[in-house]
Amino acid sequence: MPTPAFLHADSTTLVLAPEHQATEEYIRSCGLAFSLLRNAWYTENYGQAVRQALASGTIIDAAGEGRIASAARVDYAAAAAAVLTTEGHEKTIYELSGDTAWTMSELAAVVTDVSGVSGVQVGYKDLNPDEYIQAITGAGVPEPVARTLAQIEADIANGLLSDTPGDLSRLIGRPTTPLRDTITDLVKVADGPANQPA
Repeated sequence: MPTPAFLHADSTTLVLAPEHQATEEYIRSCGLAFSLLRNAWYTENYGQAVRQALASGTIIDAAGEGRIASAARVDYAAAAAAVLTTEGHEKTIYELSGDTAWTMSELAAVVTDVSGVSGVQVGYKDLNPDEYIQAITGAGVPEPVARTLAQIEADIANGLLSDTPGDLSRLIGRPTTPLRDTITDLVKVADGPANQPA
């Protein structure tokens, strides 16, 4: 069975890793046939950031210029389907991430470029961890969650989501979905049908 895990779950120091490490250990101990699909970040995780950017003109984050090798949900789904429907994946580990790692500054530029009818000029405001926690708790995020999110941003700044081993594109037999394509879809959703060109 294909089992989702997290990129480099056995060695990463990412704050989210321990529960994935424990899951992998449990699966191995059960003696089941398995294939570990260690998914990295999902581009769709930035849907809320895109919506806020279209409204305010700014993406607020604390990842510095750390690079993020995200992929679209459809890419990870295609990888799982490939493992389920083809032979030769027993006791395999796949490190799945996008082909290209990008920065938050690059994300802001893409949102600007694809905003279309919105016409927003989006910038990236990099905050230090304390500023970031204050900003998102002020928007209603509980403080314990805010501190975890700030640690994730620090992990991104330190390069823990930047690896591009190529397993995902090899499994699905095509390049991973470009950042621009997924952000274009997110912008269309944020704009709403009434704002789309005929």
